[in-house]
Amino acid sequence: RLSIKPVILFKSKTIAESKSFFEEFNNRLKGLTPSDISLLRSSTLDPIFIKLFNYLDLNNISYENLISEIIEDFSIDNLLLVNSKEESDLKQLAVNSLEDDDNHYRAVFAVDKLNEGWDVLNLFDIVRLYDTRDAKSNKAGKTTISEAQLIGRGARYCPFQLSVDQPRSQRKFDSDIEHDMKVCEELYYHSAHNPKYIQELSMALQDIGIAPKT
Repeated sequence: RLSIKPVILFKSKTIAESKSFFEEFNNRLKGLTPSDISLLRSSTLDPIFIKLFNYLDLNNISYENLISEIIEDFSIDNLLLVNSKEESDLKQLAVNSLEDDDNHYRAVFAVDKLNEGWDVLNLFDIVRLYDTRDAKSNKAGKTTISEAQLIGRGARYCPFQLSVDQPRSQRKFDSDIEHDMKVCEELYYHSAHNPKYIQELSMALQDIGIAPKT
């Protein structure tokens, strides 16, 4: 059994927006229904969701059971709202120890304060909760560059082994991309559909050496 606890970062533009989405997330979670899951299944072509639903079918896991687990995993006690430098010492310790076995947090809601100096290896999803751009003259702006740097930190490898002969801190499935454990070597960055922004972000990732130029 692997001890890997995936963490999601919900990134807002302002503290007020972060607090508002924190409340919205909690309220929406309480009202999650099997119809919501069914709608997602019928409308998605995303390979990771297709794998999820195939797994549910194979293991006879109902939508009701899935929802119960989601509600438990992402209960308000497992959500961390960290928006300013004046946050409590306990929150600072929690956000910097997300990989620890006794750290129960599954999602972090924050603004730009986590862009610098935050180091976590089990961050698997970053959700961008705004749709602004600050590019000028076809060059990525300060915000986009900071987001690229955040992706770079989130893309740091989460170490694990399936057998003692495997290197713990090296990628294992680049030549076997259909392997079920490949998901442990992937980072998902979620944003609104904005082709110009994605192009600018791609350029920023190339400029800082995260993505290849060809």
